[in-house]
Amino acid sequence: MRMAGVSRVEQRLDMVLAPERYGLTVAEAAAMWNVSRQTWHVWRRRYDEGGVEALVDRSSAPHHSPGRVSGRVELEILRLRAAHPRWGPRRLQSELRRRGLQAPSRSTIQRVLARHGVLPAVKPKPPPPRRFERSQPNELWQIDATDWVLADDTEVEIISCLDDHSRYAPASVAFLTETSEHAIAVFDLAVAEIGLPHSVLADRGSIFTGRVSGSVVAFERHLWSHGVLTINGRGNHPQTQGKIERFHRTLSEWLTDHGPYPDLDALNAELGRFLLDYNTLRPHQSLAEATPAERFAATPRATADPAGTLERRRRETRRTVNANGTINYGQWVIGLGTPWAHTKVLLTDLGHTIEIRDGLTVIRAVEPDPTRHYLGTGAKRPGRPPRQLR
Repeated sequence: MRMAGVSRVEQRLDMVLAPERYGLTVAEAAAMWNVSRQTWHVWRRRYDEGGVEALVDRSSAPHHSPGRVSGRVELEILRLRAAHPRWGPRRLQSELRRRGLQAPSRSTIQRVLARHGVLPAVKPKPPPPRRFERSQPNELWQIDATDWVLADDTEVEIISCLDDHSRYAPASVAFLTETSEHAIAVFDLAVAEIGLPHSVLADRGSIFTGRVSGSVVAFERHLWSHGVLTINGRGNHPQTQGKIERFHRTLSEWLTDHGPYPDLDALNAELGRFLLDYNTLRPHQSLAEATPAERFAATPRATADPAGTLERRRRETRRTVNANGTINYGQWVIGLGTPWAHTKVLLTDLGHTIEIRDGLTVIRAVEPDPTRHYLGTGAKRPGRPPRQLR
C-alpha cells in the first residue's frame, strides 16, 4: 500500500505497527503493504532494536571489500600510467605481474584510472572480429610500407616484415622511396635474422606485385627464386594485412614519443631500438602477454617449400602481338617477329623464365633481364603461323 505525500519511513512505521493499530495479522499487514512476511519481520526487528531511525534506508555497500585494490598497487598503477601514457589496463596488468605485485583485473585497473580522471569509464564494446593465425613461425610473413616525416619535413618510407604466428618483426628499414629493390633488401634482412618463410603476404602495391598489370615485379621474382610463395590481399581490404597494419600503428606511436629524427640514419637507429623493445621486452596482448620472441621460440619453424608451391609461383596473362612483331610486357619489349603480328598469345611468367605460347606450342622462352629493355633473343619457331580458312 502506497500513500501519496507520506514518507517511506512513515509508511514502514505504519506497516510494522499495523497489528497493534488495526488488529491485523502479520500476513494481512504484509499483503496490504505488498511485501513478504519475511520482509515485514525484517522491518519489525529493525524497529524493535532501533526505533523509527532504524527504518531509514541503509547503504548497500559491503562492510568489507577483500577484492579492493590495495593502496600500494593503486599507486603503482598511477605511477606506471604517468610514465607511459599509452599503456592501457591490459599492459598495466602485465607490468604489475612482472614486478611481483598482485595484479587486479583489467576492469578494476580501468576503474582506478577512471576514478583518478586518467581514463573514461569503460564503454561496452562490440564483439571482437574473428582472427586467424598461422600455426608455425615462418609459415607466413606479412610485409608492408608506411610513410614517415623527418624533422626537416622530408617524407620517407618504412618497410617492415612481421611473422604472422608470433608477431616477431625481423626487419624494419626506412628509405627515401619505396621500390621493389628496397622491399627485397628488407626481405633479405629478415631472412638473415630468422630464416626463409614458406609464404609472404603483401597488398597489391606495385613494389610487391605486378598482379594488377598482369606481370611480375622484381620482389616476386626474388622470392620465387628462393622457393617462397607470394600472396596478395584483395584491393581496398587492409584487414587482410591487419597484423602488419597494427604493427605500424605501434611503431608510429613509438616514433612520435621518441622523435623527431633529423635524417635517415637517426630514424633507422631508432627503428633498431624499437625492434629490440617490441620483440623481446614488450608483452603482446594477443599472445597471452608473451613477447614475440618468446612465442617465436616456442614452436618449430616452417620453411620454404619450392616443390610444393611450384605451380603457384607463376603468373599467366594474354597479349596480342603488335604489328611490328613485339609484345609489351612489364619493363620489356619482347620480339617475336612480324610473322606473329596480331596473333593472340599466352605469356607464362615463371620468375626465372618467361614462356610465350601459341596454343600448346612454346614460341619463345626468354630470361627476364632487368638491365635490358628489348628481349629479342631465344629460340623461335620458324615460319608464318597458319592462317585460318575463311
